[in-house]
Amino acid sequence: MKKSTKLIFSIIIIILTIALCIMTYLFIYAKNAANENLQHVLDAGEKVFELNSKIEELEEQLANTATISSVTNTTNSYNPMGVSIANKSVDNTVVEPQNYSRKPELVTLEVDTDTLSKIGVTLIITDNNETSYGWGKDYEVQKKENNNWINLEPSEPMIVQDIGYMLDENNQCKQNIDWSHYYGKLENGTYRIKKKVYDNKYIDLYSNEFEIK
Repeated sequence: MKKSTKLIFSIIIIILTIALCIMTYLFIYAKNAANENLQHVLDAGEKVFELNSKIEELEEQLANTATISSVTNTTNSYNPMGVSIANKSVDNTVVEPQNYSRKPELVTLEVDTDTLSKIGVTLIITDNNETSYGWGKDYEVQKKENNNWINLEPSEPMIVQDIGYMLDENNQCKQNIDWSHYYGKLENGTYRIKKKVYDNKYIDLYSNEFEIK
């Protein structure tokens, strides 16, 4: 074999050896990189799991807080029918009804005829009880037919704001009533306003009569 041929074979062997070394190095590098990436993925997954666990704990705490707040607000909220407290406390202890010795005959509901129209009126409430009833925005309109008082049917269920009126120094408060949304314009006739108060039971109170002409 000629020297040139041997030299060529030697160069080829050297090149193949170098290529094999490079490929081995690349394989080992790629394997290590893959292992590192896999570890990163596992670490990230573990962190996501921990975050999900913390989120679930926070959601549970928020739900418990919202439940407690709801019970507290319900217990202390104003009832438009005059119930100032619930019949149970937060710990389910039964609260006995309170007797304030209030008398319906110490209450007057007077329609201010100067404000009267076919769609509304101002009602003047006077409550001379030492401890007044709870006065809200609820009301009904009754019409006199054949000497009988008939409740007018609203066009839809009546929804009133859960707001209580405060009496002034004269034990009075004024309620501006606009019944057009529920009753429309009243036709000619005799009417009165009916309101409910609560004193261990519901009590119906009535205004003076008024004429729509």
